Amino acid sequence: MGKDENPSKMKVLENIPINYSQLNSTRLNNQSNIIEKTININQSNIIKQSDIIEQLNINEQFNINKQSKNKNNIKHSKNLRIKAYLQKNWISLFSHHPPCSHFQDHTFRIGKYHFCIGCYIGYPAGFLGILLGNIILLQNWLLNIVLLIFGLIGFVLGYIPSFFHWIHRKPLKMLQKFIIGISGGILLFSIYKILPVSPFFKFLNTFFAFNIIMAPVFLKHYFSMRNICDTCPDKWNPEKCPVKFCLAKRPSSFSNSSNFSNSFHNSHTSDSSDSS
Repeated sequence: MGKDENPSKMKVLENIPINYSQLNSTRLNNQSNIIEKTININQSNIIKQSDIIEQLNINEQFNINKQSKNKNNIKHSKNLRIKAYLQKNWISLFSHHPPCSHFQDHTFRIGKYHFCIGCYIGYPAGFLGILLGNIILLQNWLLNIVLLIFGLIGFVLGYIPSFFHWIHRKPLKMLQKFIIGISGGILLFSIYKILPVSPFFKFLNTFFAFNIIMAPVFLKHYFSMRNICDTCPDKWNPEKCPVKFCLAKRPSSFSNSSNFSNSFHNSHTSDSSDSS
C-alpha cells in the first residue's frame, strides 16, 4: 500500500503547477478584460462629454440667436410704435397749436401741414439775427454795447403787440415774429460777445439768458392758447373740436375721447328732445 500511495501523491503534485498556470492565465485574461472595459468606458465617457459639450454649444448659440432675434424684434416694434406715433401726432411736431379754426391765425399752411408762425418764422429769424450781429461786429459798424441795446429794444417792442393781443392778421403776425427773431438773435449774440469768460461759459451763460428771456414768452403763449380753448363754445364737441389736442380743462367725468363723445351726444340728444 505504501508503494501505491506514492505515485498518486506525485500525480497530485504534478497537477498543482498546471492549475497555477491556468489561474495565472485566467487572471491575465480578466485583467485584460477589465482594462478593455475601462478603456471602453472611458472612451464612451469621452464621447458622451463631447456630445454634451457640443449640445451645450448648440444651445448657447441658439440662445444667442434667439436673444438677437428678440432684440431685433423689440427694436423693430419700437420703430413701428415711433412711426405710428409720428403719423398720428404729426401736428404736435410742426404746430403745437390745436388743429382747429380758432388757431388759424397762429399757423400757416404748406400743403396739408400746418406750421406755427412763432416757431417756424421766429427761430430761423433768430439764427439770421445771430449772423447779422456777427457781421456788424466784424465790420465795426456798431459797438457791442450799442448792438445789445438795439437788440433789447427791438425784442421788447416786437413782443408788446403779442402781450396785448393787438395783432390778429396773419401777415402782420408773421412780420412781428420775424422782428422778434432778428432782435432776439442780435441780443443773444451781443450777450455772448460781451461776457469776459471762456467760450464754454459764454455759451452756458447765453443759454441761461435765452431761457430767462423766453420763459415768460412760453408761459404767456401757453396760457393764451389755454384761454382760447377754455372760452371756446365748441370745446369737447367731437364734431368740431379736436378733443385729443384741446387745451381746455378736462371735465371730471372725462375719461377718454370716445366715452366723452358718447356722453356729449347723449346730452345733446336729450337737450334737443326737451326743447321739442
